[in-house]
Amino acid sequence: MLFVQHNSIALQEQDRVLDGVFPKVHHRSTPYGRFKHLNKANGGNMDMSGTLKQKTLDQRIQKIILKRYDQPAMNNTVRAHFVECLIAIELDVGWQHSCMDGGEWNQWDCEHDSGARIEIKQSAARQSWDEEEISLIRPARYDIAPRKGYWENDDIWKDKPGRNADIYIFAWRGERRDEICDHRDAAQWQYFIAKESMLPEGQKSIGITPLKDISVVCGISDLRVTVEKLISEIKVFKADQ
Repeated sequence: MLFVQHNSIALQEQDRVLDGVFPKVHHRSTPYGRFKHLNKANGGNMDMSGTLKQKTLDQRIQKIILKRYDQPAMNNTVRAHFVECLIAIELDVGWQHSCMDGGEWNQWDCEHDSGARIEIKQSAARQSWDEEEISLIRPARYDIAPRKGYWENDDIWKDKPGRNADIYIFAWRGERRDEICDHRDAAQWQYFIAKESMLPEGQKSIGITPLKDISVVCGISDLRVTVEKLISEIKVFKADQ
C-alpha cells in the first residue's frame, strides 16, 4: 500500500517532534567484571568503566520507541502521539507541537506564533487488539470537558477554568477492515475541525453525529487551509483572555 508523503515525514521526525531532543541517559560507573555478559550481548560495545557507549544506547532506545509508531494498528496512547505529530507537521510554518516548548501538560497540543492554540483528539474504529477481519462497530466519543486550569511549561499552574484551546481537531479513523486499515496513512483519517466557541457549553464529551453540525470536515490535504480560515474568524485568542 502506498502512503502519502505526510506519513513518511511523520515517522522521520518522531525523534524531533514527539519528545523534542531525546534525553541523555546518565550512567553510573560500574566495575567492568559485573557486566561481562552484557558486554558480550552488545557486541563488546562497553568500555572498561562498564558504561555502554552513549551513542549506541541512544540509537537502540530510539529504534525501539520508533517501532511502536510504525504499526498498522497502534494502541490508544501511541496513536494519540502519532496523530498529534502528524497534524503539527501538516500545519507547518508558524506552528509547533506544545512539547517542543516544554508544554507536555498543556491543555492544547499545537501552538502558533500568534498565540492561537489547537487541541487534538483522535479515535479509531479498529484497535490494536482486534483479531477479527472486520472489527466491531465502535462509535467515536471525544473528551471535551472543561478543565479547572492548566500547567504552563509543566511547572506553573494557571487557574483558568474552561477550555483553553481556540480550535479543536477531532481525527476519526473509521476503517474497520484489517487488510486495509493503517493508522499511519494520513489519507485514511477524517478531520472534524471546530472553533471552541462552537462546542456545547459545559458538555463533557461529544460524538461524530453532533460534530458534523458544528465543524468543518476535511482530509489531510485541506487541513491547514481549514485551520487558517477558522482562526481568521477568531477575534481574541484564549492566550489573550
